[in-house]
Amino acid sequence: MAKLSRPQMPPRSVSDFSTMSSFTSLSLDDLNNNNVSPPEPQSQPQLPPQHPKVLDSSNYRSPYYVPFKSPGTTEPKPVEILMHRFSIWKMIVKQLVFYFKELSIFKKQTYLANKAMFENLNLLRKQNNFARHKKTNSALKATKSAVDLTQSSGGASNGSNGNGIFANSTASFMQNAFLPEAEHSVLSISTTLYNYHADLAEKELITYNQLTLKIIPRLENLKENLNDAIKQMSTLRGSSEFKLNDLKSEIAKTGALLADYMASIELLTKGETTTSLGTKLNFTKLEPKNDPYLLRLKLDLQLKNQLYSEAHLKEAYFDLQHKSVQLEQILYKEVQDCLRTFVNLINAELDAGKNSLVVDMMDGFLKNEYGIDWDYFINNDDSKNTLKLSSHSSLLKEKQIRKKSDVLYPYQRDKISAPLISGFLDKRSKYLKTYSRFFYVLTFNFIHEFRTDDRKKEKTPVSSYSLSDMVVSESADDPKKFIIRINHRTSEKNKFTFRCPDKQP
Repeated sequence: MAKLSRPQMPPRSVSDFSTMSSFTSLSLDDLNNNNVSPPEPQSQPQLPPQHPKVLDSSNYRSPYYVPFKSPGTTEPKPVEILMHRFSIWKMIVKQLVFYFKELSIFKKQTYLANKAMFENLNLLRKQNNFARHKKTNSALKATKSAVDLTQSSGGASNGSNGNGIFANSTASFMQNAFLPEAEHSVLSISTTLYNYHADLAEKELITYNQLTLKIIPRLENLKENLNDAIKQMSTLRGSSEFKLNDLKSEIAKTGALLADYMASIELLTKGETTTSLGTKLNFTKLEPKNDPYLLRLKLDLQLKNQLYSEAHLKEAYFDLQHKSVQLEQILYKEVQDCLRTFVNLINAELDAGKNSLVVDMMDGFLKNEYGIDWDYFINNDDSKNTLKLSSHSSLLKEKQIRKKSDVLYPYQRDKISAPLISGFLDKRSKYLKTYSRFFYVLTFNFIHEFRTDDRKKEKTPVSSYSLSDMVVSESADDPKKFIIRINHRTSEKNKFTFRCPDKQP
C-alpha cells in the first residue's frame, strides 16, 4: 500500500498498514456506504459419527478435534467478520473527522456556535445508540441542522432501507464486537464529547490551528489507510485457506481407520464389538490386514496427515488475526493519540470542561490497552469465526499447534498392537535356492514380512504368516537356520527356510 504522509504530521505514521499486504478489495460503493454484511452460513463436510469411547470433537486431545464451534454445517467466515468490524472502525474515524472539522469552525464562534456543536454531537451519539439499541432512523432527522450534518459527513444515515451500518444485523454485531460505552470502549468517544459540549457554555478559539494542522489531517490519513486496508482484505473472502473441508476430510479418514482399529482390538480381546452405528460384530477369523499392528500403523500415519492439515488451517487464521490485530493496534493508538492531543488542549484552556471531558477520557478510553475491545470481540465470537487468541498472543505469534502426543484414542498403547520383536532375516527362495533379505515383525498373531525396515513408506507387508498355522523347527545342517511350516488348513503345506545373521541363543 502506498504510504500517505503530510509535512505537518507527527513522525509516526500509519505506513504500518503495509503489513496487510495480503488483503485485497471491496467495491467502492460498499466502502463508501459501509455496506458490509455479517457472514452467511455455508455447508461443509460432516464429522464422523461420535463413538462413545472416543473423546468428543470439542476436546483438544480428541482425534476428531476441530478448533471452531461453528454450529451445524456452517463454515467460519473470518474475513467477512473482520471486514464488518473494520467498517465500523471506519465509521468511528469518520465521526471523529467530522467532529473535529465542525469543532474547528465553531471554535471561532460564540455561545450559539457552541450550542450548534452540542446538537451535532448529539447526532453522533445517537448513531452509536441507534446501532446498539435498534432505534428508528427518525431520531437522526429530528432537526434541520442534524440533516445538514448527516449530508456533510458523507451520508452517515442511510434512511430505513435496511442497508449499511445501521441494519439490524449490525446492531447485534456491535453489541458483541465492542465493549459497552459504560466500560469506556471506543464506542464511548462520541458520548464523552457530547457530555463535554453539553456542560460547556462557551467556546474559545485557541486550539483552532492545532485542529486544522495536526489532528484532522492525521485522522483523514488514518481513514484513507483504513479504507485501503479494507479494500485489500476483501479478496480473501471465500478463500479455501479458511475453510474446514480439507481438515474434515482428513478427520473422516481418521474416523474410518480408528473404527477399524477399535473393532479389531475389541474382537481380539472381547470376541465381539459394537460399531458407532450400533451394529454388533462377533469374532470369526482375523485377516492379516486387520491385525491391530497394521491398523494402528495406518491410523498413526493418518493422524499425522490430519494434524498437518489442522496446522495449515490454523496457520492461515494465525496470520489473518495477527495482521488484523496489528491494524487494530494502529487504529487504537492513532485515535488515542489524536484524542489525547485534543484533550490536553482543552484541559489547558478550559477548566470548566475538565470534569465532563478530560477526567472521563483520561480515566476511561485513554487508559485502555489497544486490545481491550479486540479481546472482548474475540471472547464474544467464542471460536465461531476466529481462533480464541488474545491481542497480546496474536501480536507475539503465540501459536498452539497440536502434536501427535496430544491426541488420545482407545487402546492407544495396547500391547496387542505392539510388535514383540523385529529384524532382518534371509529367506530361501523356493526354486532358485538362493537367499533374499527381508524385514520381519513378530506380533501376537502374525509374522509380517516387509522388504525394508521403513514403516512410514511401507505400511503393507509382502506376506503375513499366522502363528496359529505354523510350526517352527531347527535346521539340522546349520545352527543359523530354522524352518517354518505353514498349514493353510488345506492339503497344501508350505515350507520356508530362514537364516539368521547370527546364531540364535
